[in-house]
Amino acid sequence: TVTFNSNGGSDVASITGLTSGATITKPADPILGGHTFEGWYRNQNLTGKWDFANDTVTESITLYAKWKLNPGTCIVTFDSKGGSAVAKQFITIGGKVQKPADPTLDGYTFEGWYYKEHGLEFVWKFDSYRVWQSFTLYAKWKPIPVSTYTVTFNSNGGSDVASITGLTSGATITKPADPALEGHTFEGWYRNQNLTGKWDFANDTVTESITLYAKWETVSTFTVTFDSKGGSSVPSISVNKGGLVTKPTNPWKSGYSFGGWYKDTSFTDDWDFNNDTISGNTTLYARWYYSYTPPYYYGGYYDSWNNYVYPYQLGIPKTGGMASLLPYVLLSASALCAAIAIKRKRDS
Repeated sequence: TVTFNSNGGSDVASITGLTSGATITKPADPILGGHTFEGWYRNQNLTGKWDFANDTVTESITLYAKWKLNPGTCIVTFDSKGGSAVAKQFITIGGKVQKPADPTLDGYTFEGWYYKEHGLEFVWKFDSYRVWQSFTLYAKWKPIPVSTYTVTFNSNGGSDVASITGLTSGATITKPADPALEGHTFEGWYRNQNLTGKWDFANDTVTESITLYAKWETVSTFTVTFDSKGGSSVPSISVNKGGLVTKPTNPWKSGYSFGGWYKDTSFTDDWDFNNDTISGNTTLYARWYYSYTPPYYYGGYYDSWNNYVYPYQLGIPKTGGMASLLPYVLLSASALCAAIAIKRKRDS
C-alpha cells in the first residue's frame, strides 16, 4: 500500500493491492490555499522526490506532499492555549481570516481570539480586520466557577449532626456518626421529610445542596420486677425491648441463703443475665435456701442437694465397746427430738 500525506492539503486516496516491483500512477495534485504543490517525497524531511515513471514499490510506504508558499500569502496560526487544536490558515495579503469553530477546554469558557503586538492585546474582529503579514492569534479563556454544595442533616429531634460543605458535583460523602434520640433506634438518613429514598453513602453522589432526614424507630420499653419472696426489696427497672437486664445487688433474708433469680415460682428456669433478653414486662423470683443451724445441730452439714445431715446421721465409731457408744446414742436421740420439733413448727 502507498499512502499519501498531503501535509495540510486536500486528501489523496491510498493505492492498495500493489505487488513488489510495481510502479504507481501519479494521483491528482492536492490543493492547499496560498501554496503551490511541488510533488511527492519519500520522507517527512522532503528529500528524495518520487519518480512515478520509474520508481517501483517494494514495501508499503508513505509519500509526503511538498508545498511552496505563494508570493503574497500570509500564514495565520491559532494558539489555543491548551484547548483543542485549530488549523492554521493561509490568507492572501489583504484578505480576511475565516473565523474557525471555537476550541474547547475543560473547566473554561472560550472568550475569543486575541492579537498581541508590542505588549498590546485586543480581540480579533474576523468580519472587518484584514491580513497584511503572517501572525498568530491566541485563545482567551475564563475559568468556569466551580459550584460547591452543602449537605445538611436534619436529625428530627436527635442529637445535632454537622453539615458537610464545599462539595463539588458528583462527590460522595462520608457517613457521619449516628445521632442519638432517647427511646429510639436510628434507622438511617433519607432524601426527604416523608422518609423515602434512603441515602446510600457508598454510591449516591451530590449534584446540588440537599438536606438528609433522620429516620427513627420507637424502642419499646418494658418493666422488670424483682419479687424477692420475703427478702429485702429490689427496685424494678425499665429495659428496652431486646435488651439485657442488669443484675441487681443480691437481696438478703435472715436465716436463708440467696439462690438466684428465676423465671417462675417453681424455680425450674433461672435467669441468665448475660444472655436472656427482654420481650415484654417480666417478673423474676428470688429463690432462698434455709440456712439456720441451731446450736445443738452443730457438727452436721448441708449435702449437695441442700439437705442438712444431722449429727445422728454421721458415722458411729466401730471400736471402743458399749461404753464408748453411749454419748453418741444420747446425742443422736436429742438431735432426733429437736429435729421433729422443728419440723412440726415449720409445717404449722
